[in-house]
Amino acid sequence: MRDIRRPCVAGGVHPTLINNTETLANAPRILKTRADWYRALGIGEAAGTQLFSLSGDLLNPGLYELPMGTRLEELVFVHGGGMLDGRAFKAVFAGGPSSTRLTARMPVMCRSSSPCPCDLR
Repeated sequence: MRDIRRPCVAGGVHPTLINNTETLANAPRILKTRADWYRALGIGEAAGTQLFSLSGDLLNPGLYELPMGTRLEELVFVHGGGMLDGRAFKAVFAGGPSSTRLTARMPVMCRSSSPCPCDLR
């Protein structure tokens, strides 16, 4: 039977565990420029940025790094380019173990002036 080993830092013997690569990627810049720089990237009270993966029947599927507080409507219809011709918006699965799907019937996607920020607080 194979010996299963956890990944180690290059050349090291101590195992490493990286759970949140987004935080790890931002840490050097936050430490260099201070937390105020990172907070200023968000919208309103939401701090920093978040990676969003868009897939499905969109004109512009892809990976987007956007300010926290970006409205879900903007994410889908501006950055994602909206729906492909002949396709109707049905739902968004926000991802993560505690998430649920957000359907077109919910106020979050009604394309009204009421704000609905993507905020993970």
